[in-house]
Amino acid sequence: MDTNIYYDIEGHGLLVTSNFAEEKKWMDLGVNPKIEYRKIEISEVDNYKVVDVAFTKVEDDYFQKMKEVFSKLKLEAVAFNDSTVDLSEVIIDVQHLLIGERSKVNISANNFKNLEEVTFLSIKSFKGKILDQFDTVKKAVLWDSTKTSSFPEMFPNVIELTVNKGGLTELDLRNNTNLEKLDVHYCTKLEKILLPNPHKLNDVFIENCKNLDISNLPSIARVWPQRKANAEKKSSDVILESTGNKHLDSLILDLKKNMEDYMHENDPSYTQNDVDLCIATLSDYVIKVFATGSKGEGMEVVKSTVLKLNELNEKCDYSLIETNEREQIAEIIILAGHEKGYNAVDEDVTEEWREW
Repeated sequence: MDTNIYYDIEGHGLLVTSNFAEEKKWMDLGVNPKIEYRKIEISEVDNYKVVDVAFTKVEDDYFQKMKEVFSKLKLEAVAFNDSTVDLSEVIIDVQHLLIGERSKVNISANNFKNLEEVTFLSIKSFKGKILDQFDTVKKAVLWDSTKTSSFPEMFPNVIELTVNKGGLTELDLRNNTNLEKLDVHYCTKLEKILLPNPHKLNDVFIENCKNLDISNLPSIARVWPQRKANAEKKSSDVILESTGNKHLDSLILDLKKNMEDYMHENDPSYTQNDVDLCIATLSDYVIKVFATGSKGEGMEVVKSTVLKLNELNEKCDYSLIETNEREQIAEIIILAGHEKGYNAVDEDVTEEWREW
């Protein structure tokens, strides 16, 4: 597909993409806001006021053709989404850098000036490298961190840090001595936060990090849900039928434990019976999809399973399958299909039907 530049007439931004049809589809469906775009050429960029630039599904050969335009722009934001870009000979004057999913771009502090804020929308799918520390960055937002992540230490002078979701087990902030505000959300596997000594934290919010040891956090820290002392934990006595795949059995049991742990520590709109039904539905899915003989049959099993889970989640006031459960359930469904050769390991076959 050809890559083109589209100018946002009202917002004064550039969208550089090889798949404008997809962008238009999401606008037509109401998923993304309606924006009036004008298609322009690289040579015409100088004629427009530009405050931000977004690259979506762009390859490096096109980026190199237009990189000279950055020498004349002072931007509020620049974003790279699902793009492969070489910044080695580029300097971008920008306040906010956003790295989207599946982007392959190596970034260095030498590539930017006046940079104050960074956002990584999916660290686990980031295919590039951070080549050196960014001393000017004061605010960082990190999504989907992997089990071990050294990202915070690459921004040593950050004042505000937000960490959202992911498989992070330890968050090491000992080098972030200027940190004042820390938000951590839905990191269900996070066990420990290592703080600088002394620290400057005056605002800490921890949300749905049920395995986190909070004993070393400052007294001003807000933790939600509030911890219940000596909460009695009981698990269902239902014996699950093995799917015949030890790895998938383990993932299903992990999901069951996470749902039960959350249920025992809080007061959600679902019961143990709902958890058991969800788990049984997934076990049944794996067994049935393994028994199929074609991709078409397999996708029918995926569809029926997702629709069952939609109905169950609706019955539970949409509280049974939230962000972390969605990722775990999708992983189980996708991996089972991948084992049969029906889909790639990073292909979300649930997306067409799921409402969670």
